[in-house]
Amino acid sequence: MLHIPYSDLIIKVELSTRSKTTQLCIRKTK
Repeated sequence: MLHIPYSDLIIKVELSTRSKTTQLCIRKTK
């Protein structure tokens, strides 16, 4: 098991979801 702080994990997940949503928005705009 990797010892990652819970808050750090949440931040990574949030960033990944944000980037995914932005990519989708960009695709829709184009």
